Parts: sequence; C-alpha cells; structure tokens
Amino acid sequence: TAIDLARAAGVHNNTPMEAEGCLQRISVEFSLEAAVRGKDEIALREAISEARSLNIKGRRVEEAAAALSRAVAARELEEAAQGGEEDEDVVFLADGGGTAGHGHNRLQSALIAALRVGVDNSVALYRGAEAARSQNLDQELIDAVETTLSQTVGNEAIREATQASDEAALAEALSFAKDCSVEETVIREGEAHLATLAARRRLSAARELVG
Repeated sequence: TAIDLARAAGVHNNTPMEAEGCLQRISVEFSLEAAVRGKDEIALREAISEARSLNIKGRRVEEAAAALSRAVAARELEEAAQGGEEDEDVVFLADGGGTAGHGHNRLQSALIAALRVGVDNSVALYRGAEAARSQNLDQELIDAVETTLSQTVGNEAIREATQASDEAALAEALSFAKDCSVEETVIREGEAHLATLAARRRLSAARELVG
C-alpha cells in the first residue's frame, strides 16, 4: 500500500494522506532522475512541472532544470543548423524562460547558447559545427564547438563501454577521452571501472587454472 511504501522509505507515524503525499514525492524524484538520464525535453518539462506542483526543491530539481536548458539549446541548435542563415533575433528558451539573441546570425546565436549551457548532444554539436563551417562563421567559435563535441564523444564512449563492461572498449575510450581533454573526474571513474574489470578477468583466469 502507499503507507507501506512510504514507511519503507523511512516515513513513520503519518496519516494516510501524508503517506500518500510522501509516495508522490518519491515518485517525482525518480521521474526527475530518469528524465535527466534520458535527456528528453518533454519528459524533463513534465517532471519539473510535477515537482513544482508539489513544491519539491533541491539537487534533483536543479539538475533537471540544467538538463532542460541543455535539451532546449540542443534542439534550437539542430533547427538553426538545418534552417540556413537568418539574420534575425532569436529567442532561446531555458527552463521555461527566454533570452533574446542580439540580432546575430541564427546559427551563431544557437552555437553560443549551446556552449553557454553545456550542451552534451553529440549529434546537435556535429550538425552545428558542420553548418558553421558551411556558413564561414568565426573559426574560434567553430573550434570551441568542435572541442566540446570531442569531449562529449569521449564522455559517451566511456559511459557506453562502462555500461557494457567491455574492458577493451573502455581502455580505448579512456585513451581517446584523454586526448579530448575530458573531465578528470570522468576519466578517474572510467579508470576505476577498468581496474575492476581487469581484476575480475584475472580472477576468472586464476579460477580456471585452479579448476
């Protein structure tokens, strides 16, 4: 029941209504976490809206808001990359709000916004960089986007190899990530997982020899 689940989460001596409310909050927390992992704009908006309706605040809501800003900026970047050159003001939404562009080229504004919020969508960044080259935008801006793209690809490679527990792929991903200046914390976590995989492999080999 709702009361049993709420108490299992550490809530005691509450009325049924309070327990039900606690269960709702727990459900929203899970929704926020899942939406951040999925990077889906609609799911993020829905989870944040539900959290606000229950007056839920804290780290997960902040992370979801930041993820929403990245998702919106990534979408705006893809649209700008596909839309061609437009010298007009563009509005970029972030966490439900808006920031007007300054009359620059639409793609340039989208690239700057993507870098500002830390877009980690490799497809959007790649398309943005390609479109920027075709429009002969500022090389310094293109270089910044390509650096972010390389770091994003490195992060994704480490994450995918870690999830697959693929030792060879993880070692290759770490080597690539170091060349791309991926964040040190991500590399350390990958190296720790790589050491664990190597230890498991050695243990398995030792057991086969003994057997």
